[in-house]
Amino acid sequence: MQPILVTGGAGFIGGEFVRQWIAHEPSAVINLDKLTYAGNIDSLAEVAANPRHIFIEGDFGDSALVQSLLQEHRPRGIINFAAESHVDRSIDGPAAFVETNVVGTFRLLEEVRQFWKALTVSEQQAFRFLHVSTDEVYGSLAATGKFLETTPYAPNSPYSASKAASDHFVRAYHHTYGLPTLTTNCSNNYGPYQFPEKLIPLMILNCLEGKALPVYGDGGQIRDWLYVADHCRAIRAVFANGRVGEVYNIGGDCERTNLEVVHAICHAVDRCCPDLPHGPCESLITSVKDRPGHDRRYAIDFQKINQELGWSPLETFSTGIERTVNWYLANQEWMDRLKKRGFDNERLGLESVRSFPALSKSVCSATSAGLHDGEQVLIVGGMHRSGTSLLASLCEGAGVSMGDRLLGVGGGGNPKGHYEDCDFLEFHQQALLANGLNPAGYTTQATIHVPEAMLDRAQSLIASRSGPDRLWGWKDPRTILFLDFWHALLPNAKYLFVFRSPWEVIESFFRRGDGEFIHNPSLAVSVWLHYNRLIIDFVKRHPSQCVFKELSQAVDDSASVFHEIRDRLHVPVGSPPARFEEGLLHRAGFAWRSTIVREYAPDAYDLYLEMQNMTGSRATLPGLAAAGTGQSLAHSNSRTIFFEQWSQTSRTEMRAQQLESREKELTAQVIDAEQQKESLAQQLESREKELTAQVIDAEQQKELLAERLKQVAASHEQSLATLGRLSNQLDILAHRVASSSSEMAQIAGIVGPAAALPPASVWLHDSLAMHTTHIMHPLLGIVEAKASALSAQLQISEDLIGQLKKQAAKGRKTFLNRMEQESRRLYGQARTVLKKVEREIRRAKRKVSALIT
Repeated sequence: MQPILVTGGAGFIGGEFVRQWIAHEPSAVINLDKLTYAGNIDSLAEVAANPRHIFIEGDFGDSALVQSLLQEHRPRGIINFAAESHVDRSIDGPAAFVETNVVGTFRLLEEVRQFWKALTVSEQQAFRFLHVSTDEVYGSLAATGKFLETTPYAPNSPYSASKAASDHFVRAYHHTYGLPTLTTNCSNNYGPYQFPEKLIPLMILNCLEGKALPVYGDGGQIRDWLYVADHCRAIRAVFANGRVGEVYNIGGDCERTNLEVVHAICHAVDRCCPDLPHGPCESLITSVKDRPGHDRRYAIDFQKINQELGWSPLETFSTGIERTVNWYLANQEWMDRLKKRGFDNERLGLESVRSFPALSKSVCSATSAGLHDGEQVLIVGGMHRSGTSLLASLCEGAGVSMGDRLLGVGGGGNPKGHYEDCDFLEFHQQALLANGLNPAGYTTQATIHVPEAMLDRAQSLIASRSGPDRLWGWKDPRTILFLDFWHALLPNAKYLFVFRSPWEVIESFFRRGDGEFIHNPSLAVSVWLHYNRLIIDFVKRHPSQCVFKELSQAVDDSASVFHEIRDRLHVPVGSPPARFEEGLLHRAGFAWRSTIVREYAPDAYDLYLEMQNMTGSRATLPGLAAAGTGQSLAHSNSRTIFFEQWSQTSRTEMRAQQLESREKELTAQVIDAEQQKESLAQQLESREKELTAQVIDAEQQKELLAERLKQVAASHEQSLATLGRLSNQLDILAHRVASSSSEMAQIAGIVGPAAALPPASVWLHDSLAMHTTHIMHPLLGIVEAKASALSAQLQISEDLIGQLKKQAAKGRKTFLNRMEQESRRLYGQARTVLKKVEREIRRAKRKVSALIT
C-alpha cells in the first residue's frame, strides 16, 4: 500500500498522529518536519526504529524538496499539520506566521496539485489532501451558541488570520482545480508532548517548579478543550471516509474558562504531588494584563463528524488532565532537554514588562534569580492617608522587617511614625522627579517610566534586603504608582493593600494642612481615584498575591487579616500586636463629607462602593445630616462654594466635636457611677442570698440533730427492753435451778448418799451438777456483761444528747449574731456608695447644663 505524507509530524498534534498511524494503520508515513522550536524529534522516539516511519528534516514550503519527496514515495494522501500556532508569538512577530501558514501552505498546494494532475484517474480519485486548521478562524462567540462548519470566518489575531488565509487557499484549490481536499477545524488541544509555551503544559510545569501561573486578564475566556489522541482519531476518520471538499469541526464537548482550567491543573498536581513545598498550587496563580485581540469564547459543534463518521471524544476533561499531568511527571527528562535548548517556562507578551522600558534589557536576569529559599516579601500599599502606616506597624510587630531606615521611627519625621522605608521612598521620589512630577506622588499621570539608569538601584535595594528565610517588605504610598515595575522585579512578592473612604482621606489632608489640597480639595479626590484604580487593576490581575481590605476591617479585626495573609498568601507572619499606636489612626466618619463627595465627586463615591463590594467590607456609610449642626447642607456646583462649605463646616464641626467629646466623657462618668451602684446592689443581693442559704443550712442541721436524738432515744428504750427480757430469763433460770436442787435433795434424802445410788441415778446427779456449773454460770456472765454494755451505751447516748443540745443552742446564737453584723455592715457600705454616686450624678448634670448654656 502506498504511504502517506505528513507535514509537521514532529510537532505536538502531528507527532501524536504519526504514533497512532504506525500503531493502527498498515501503510508507511513519510514525516516532513523543519524541527523549529516547537518540533521535537523526542516525541517520535517510540516509532524511530520502525521501518514504516521515514523522517525527513526540511521545510514544507521548500518546493524542490516537496517535489522530490512526492516523486520518490508516490504518497496516496497528504495531511498538513505544519504551521506556526502560538497566538502570543503571532502578536510579537506576525511575519513568520504569514510566511509559514500562508506562503508555505500555498507552495505545498502548488506542488501537490502538479503531482496530483499526473496521477491516473483511479489514483486521483483515491488521493486526499487533508488540511488541519483551528476554530480560531471563526473569531469570538457570544455567551451562547457554537461554531458550525458554515460559520463565517472572523479572525482576530495574526495567527488566526494566517490560518484563515491558508483555509481559503485549500478551499480554492478544490473548487478551482478539483484537488480532493478536506479541512478540519479543531478546538484547543492538550495532552502529552505539548510544547510548554501553551497554557496547560506551562501551568503543569510551573506548578511543579513553584513558579507563577500567569492568567490573562480575569481568566474568564472560555475554550473548548480536546484531548490530542481524540483529535488524531478524528483526523484518521476524516482522511479515510470524509466527503471531498467538506469541512469537519472537531471539538471536545468541554467548555472551560481559562481560570477553571488552571484550578483543575492545580488540583491535579496537588493530588499527584501532595508534598510540594510551595503547595497548594492555587497560591501561584497570577493575573497578567490581557493580550490584544483576545477572543472571549470558543465552542465547537461536532455533530457533523459524529453523524457522518461516528466519531465522538472518548476522554473527559478530568481524565485527560490527570493523564497529562501524570505524563509530565513521568517524563521530566523531556522537559530537561527542552531547557537545554533555551526554554525557561516563560509566557510571552507580558505587558507588565513592556510598561517599563528600563526593564527590557535586564528584567530576565533580575527575575530569574528569584527569592532565596524560605524568603518572602510583603509590600504594604495604599493611597496616602489611608492607614498604611498603621498596617506597616502591625506588620513590623508580626515579624515582617519593614526596613532599617523608617521615616519617623527612631527619631525624625512624624513622631508617631510614618513607617515609610526611606530607601524605597527616595527611589520613588527620584523616579517621579525624573518624570517631572511632584515627588510627594500627588499625581494622576497614567504612565510613569523608571529611567534605565535607576534599574541597578532598584535591584541593589532588593539585594540589600534579600536573604534565605527572610521575611521583609516595605511601605510607601508611592509604590502604587510603580506596582508593575516592582512586580516585574519581584514576581512572587505578596501585597497588603488598604483603602479608606474619600471623605476621610480628604479630611486627613485638610487636617494635616497640605497646601495643595486645602486650596483644591477636588485634587485630593482625583488623586484618591487614581491610586485606588491602580490598586483595583493590580488586584484583579494578581488576586492570589494580594490581600485587599478597608482600613476599618484591618483595625477592628487585624487578627483575621493576618490569618488571611498566612493561609491564602502563605506568608509566615506572626500575630499582630494586641494594641497599636493610637496616633497612627484618626477616625473621621462625619456625615457631611460623604454628602459633599457624593455631590461633587460621584466617581469617587461609586468607586468606594465598588471596593467595599470587592472586600466584603461592612462599614456603614454616614447619613445626610451634618454632624453637630442639626441641619442638612445645601449644595452648589461651584468649586469655590465646595471649598467654603468644607472649611466652614469643618470649623463648626471641630467645636461640636469638642462639646460632644466632653458630653461623652460626662455621660461615661454617669454610666460608670450607675454601674457601680448596680454592682453594689448586686453584691448586697448576693450576700443576702448567701446568708439566707446559711440560715436554711443551719435549720437543716437542726432538723438532722433532732432526728438523731429521736434515733438515740429509741435505741435507749430498745436497750432497756432487752435488758428487762434478759433479767426475766435469769429469774426463770434461777427458779429452775432451785427446783432442780430441791428435787435432788429430796432424792438424796430418800435413797441416801450418792454412792449408794444406782448408776443411772448417779449419772443424773452428775449431769445436773455439770449443767449448773458449766452452763448456768457462763450464761449468767454473758447476761451481766450485756447488761453492763447496755448501761454504758445508755450513758454515752445521754452524754451525746447533752452535747448536741448545747452545740445547737450555741451555734444558732453565734450564726444569728454573725448574720446580723454582716447585714448591718453591707447596708452601711451600700448607703455610703449610693450617696457618693448621687453626688457625682448631680455634679455631672450641672456641668452638662453649663456647657449647653
